[in-house]
Amino acid sequence: MPALFQTLAVASLDELAAFARRLAPVLDAGDTVLFDGNLGAGKTTLIKDLCQALGCRDAVTSPTYTIAQLYHAPLGPILHLDAYRLNSSGELWDLGYDEEMETGLTLIEWGQKVADDFPDALRVELQIEGDTQRQLILSSESPQWHQRLQTLEAS
Repeated sequence: MPALFQTLAVASLDELAAFARRLAPVLDAGDTVLFDGNLGAGKTTLIKDLCQALGCRDAVTSPTYTIAQLYHAPLGPILHLDAYRLNSSGELWDLGYDEEMETGLTLIEWGQKVADDFPDALRVELQIEGDTQRQLILSSESPQWHQRLQTLEAS
């Protein structure tokens, strides 16, 4: 099946949060979502909104320096990783979060750095257009996302 692409315009941070609330129900334990975009594009903000939409009550913060944060939600553990400071994808696996990746939801900022290790991931690219406007480009090579993103588009 060819790669799936879906582009959404987001005019404000409120609309970004609304997108997170629409995305949350299509995510399952074991999923990986890779987030990309320039500094300040809203990757961490979108992940905060997504964690909140998933029922997480933990404080969601950028793991730029810690590399990883683990949150708790009804869905299971949410592993929030930041690949920006990693020199290789091997460093990601050295962190020892294999079980959380299998049983929970994995959200990775600067995901392009480790994308080869996650061929079934959903990719979300954030492009800034003005002060608060963004384009969200959702893509995946995996057939599992085709139906799920159609559900998202219909919502």
